[in-house]
Amino acid sequence: MNIEKNESINDLGNQSENHEFTSLPKYMADVTDISTFSYLENPKFRINNEDSNNNYIYRDSQSIDKNFKKNFDANFKMQAEDSESYSDSEYISSVYEYEQNKSQNTKSFLNKKTERFNIIEEEEREEQINLDKIDYRLDYYKKDFLKSFITYIHKEIQKLINNCQFCKKFGNTNLHMPNRDLYTGNTKEKDNKEFMNKTVEIVFKDYKNIEEIPGEKDGFSRQRKNENLFNRIHDWYDTLKSKKEKEIKYLKKYQDVEKLIQNLEMTIDEILDRYYESEAFNTFKEDKKIKYYDTRFYKERNRNFSLLEKGGFRKLVNCPFYSEKQRKKNKVVY
Repeated sequence: MNIEKNESINDLGNQSENHEFTSLPKYMADVTDISTFSYLENPKFRINNEDSNNNYIYRDSQSIDKNFKKNFDANFKMQAEDSESYSDSEYISSVYEYEQNKSQNTKSFLNKKTERFNIIEEEEREEQINLDKIDYRLDYYKKDFLKSFITYIHKEIQKLINNCQFCKKFGNTNLHMPNRDLYTGNTKEKDNKEFMNKTVEIVFKDYKNIEEIPGEKDGFSRQRKNENLFNRIHDWYDTLKSKKEKEIKYLKKYQDVEKLIQNLEMTIDEILDRYYESEAFNTFKEDKKIKYYDTRFYKERNRNFSLLEKGGFRKLVNCPFYSEKQRKKNKVVY
């Protein structure tokens, strides 16, 4: 190939007597044909040697490395202006700046993470202090459990009632909660044992076993309304039973009401397992106060079982009477 002023490869070889060539870098060590490096033909890759009558010599290996790097960068689509304009000092400076920023970002991230952990630890300490102030008592725990359990039953029965799609002539279909004094607020051992064998319908309409509270405007009107609702449901069910045999359009309505009545006739003991598998129970057991209660409950009187394990409430109800008064009343000896 021709290199400036038609100098041949031999001419360049002759120049080597007067000019010392720097050894080629490693990546060019095995190259026998110098024509491979076409970029050497470009004048910008040569420098003028004033001491040798303007004869040209090749750049030293460091310069060749730099030029090779530029061509390598260009092949990998680096921005030309960046690769051509960066000097060694600028490149080193940019790398240093990048490492500094990286280090600062890492420190900032670690500081934020540490700060977040400190906040969490502080919240946990405050929470533990608040838990330590909670006055645990078995009756408190039982009341919370009964409230969650019966609220779950109430919502499930209301869904079944709504699913029946009673007509407007049917009347009000809102179901009210059971009497608090008899159920959600009642932690008496004997009453809880009896509660497990009662049906859902009886629990929600029960008001006859206690006296009305003086001064209460509504008295037991909510439970009376429940009783009235259940009576209308049973009457409608009997009507549908005869109608479905004559007209197929009543079959679906009959089946929906039948499912509702089947659930009303379930005992509390039967529906308990459903509650333990429900989303309502998952929410209840995740409450931090409840977790604290359960820890105390587990250790109390060496029970060694949890109220939050499936069937835990059933196990508690079936335990021997805790109250000395109840033991004597029921003549329990152990």
